Amino acid sequence: MNMPQKATKVKGEQDVLALPDITDSEKAAMTSFKHLAFTGIVRDLFMHFGEPADSVFMGERYLVERVDLPQSERRIPDLLIAFNASVALLERQNGYVISDQGKPPDFILEVGSPSTRKEDVGEKREDYARMGVGEYWRFDEDDSPNVVKLAGDRLVEGSYQPVQIDIVAEEVLEGCSEVLNLCLRWEKGQLRWYDPANLRYVPTAHSYAERANSAESRIRELEGQLRRNGIEPI
Repeated sequence: MNMPQKATKVKGEQDVLALPDITDSEKAAMTSFKHLAFTGIVRDLFMHFGEPADSVFMGERYLVERVDLPQSERRIPDLLIAFNASVALLERQNGYVISDQGKPPDFILEVGSPSTRKEDVGEKREDYARMGVGEYWRFDEDDSPNVVKLAGDRLVEGSYQPVQIDIVAEEVLEGCSEVLNLCLRWEKGQLRWYDPANLRYVPTAHSYAERANSAESRIRELEGQLRRNGIEPI
């Protein structure tokens, strides 16, 4: 049986309290790996924003208003994004502490499952609104008629207001995030980021690698052409 864990003090430029590690039972309830870690879409999003050093992109770590609050007051978002936040402080405290970061997260996404759907639209929604999280999104891969596949809320004067979700094609739903300036798409059970300004999906790490390989091949081809014409490439 996992006993509630308390925050512990760590040394640094100033002493701060650090959150404990996530318990085994909490790890067992996590559902984000398949769609966030395994598919690499968090890394794609991070690259889209230029890999900012002053922004937090995290998942499966504690979020809490104050570090001294009990375990019952902690949340473990599947994906949390906070711009103009301290990554170093996050690492020292083993989680995102709103009072110490000086601001709530800008964006949270939860990946739904049969065991979490009720909590995602109930207690979690209430907690994230109270904490001041700017946008709260839910994604669910299940294509059953009674399952909400994509939903978002935007904080307006302290309360969440639903974001409009549109059908943009067969088996494609879309809702747009003001925080990210991107749209989230449910596409045949997969989560994707769409850039409405450039009318394209956010490039993936795989597409970046393909582009680099293509450029390298083109350079080698040009070098070969130069050599065939008696010119040694610089």
